[in-house]
Amino acid sequence: MASCSPERGDLSSPELQLSLNTNEVEKWSPSDVAMWLESVQPEMKEEAQLLQKSEISGGTLTMVDRACLRDINITSVGKQLTILRCIQELLSKGDL
Repeated sequence: MASCSPERGDLSSPELQLSLNTNEVEKWSPSDVAMWLESVQPEMKEEAQLLQKSEISGGTLTMVDRACLRDINITSVGKQLTILRCIQELLSKGDL
């Protein structure tokens, strides 16, 4: 099972590290949420764009469920579960 920690993606850029401050997830913009998903699951660029287009911010990230993901056209059950696992891991760190 692939990890959902930001270390999996490329967080070497200082700009990316600043904008993905996991101590302030509730302040993330939709573009920050998309950047986070791409950093932990680089193969999910399209899904990250769908989250951004649907205006999923850090403050609403905790409310995302499978029905929400289906509503924004992320229909693959595997991808839905991966995204939800990554959100859960982010939550379990006490970051939200």
